[in-house]
Amino acid sequence: MKRGYLLTLLSLLFAFPALAQLSWEGGVFAGVGLYSGDITPTANPRFGDSDLSVGFFGRVPVTGKLNFRSSLIYAALKSDDANFPERESRAFSFRTNLVELNLVGEFEPFGANRYYSDAQGNLAQDKLISPYIYGGVGFTFLSLNPDFTKYQGTTLQPGIQRDRLQGNSKIAVVVPLGVGIKFDVTNNLTVGLDGGFRLTFTDYVDGISEAASTEGDDVYYTLGLLVGYRFNR
Repeated sequence: MKRGYLLTLLSLLFAFPALAQLSWEGGVFAGVGLYSGDITPTANPRFGDSDLSVGFFGRVPVTGKLNFRSSLIYAALKSDDANFPERESRAFSFRTNLVELNLVGEFEPFGANRYYSDAQGNLAQDKLISPYIYGGVGFTFLSLNPDFTKYQGTTLQPGIQRDRLQGNSKIAVVVPLGVGIKFDVTNNLTVGLDGGFRLTFTDYVDGISEAASTEGDDVYYTLGLLVGYRFNR
């Protein structure tokens, strides 16, 4: 099933340039990655555990209000039981490096106001401050590094052994969902703030499951700045 999703995603990515009508946009992303899972006591991420997230993106308009965006993102995720008093005796920690490839649809409700015909009938462009929401599908390639070495008990050892048998790498289907706001600095240059989370359908983003809780899947987040340049305007 994952192979079928991957082929579908890749076919859409190869067709990506053909979707551009008025313009296409390429750029970079820089920000932080965050996580919620078996280390964090609540569903909320701990901002003190944030780490680097960077990537590249391409965006093409489909209609005035709808864009397709594809991104290749690297993110580092980490957390430690030592940060939570109720978890200190367990003493688990982890660091995961991931690379995500995704394709999302952006709904930009005010995007249709960007281009208009001037008094002479020529195509003109307005500079907008434009919010958007997005959702899509992707794959994430996970390099796992859970650390159980500080745990001194015996109760969790069977679960630790089962988690270790899962290995140090995984591929997971993800569903990116998020919001952002885009600023047209010039006709060609855009700057945006973007924040999203990923439904992962796996409890092994942190490499920990059986030793902690098998209920619920892990979630990770990206938050940062998008800087893009429009081509073929």
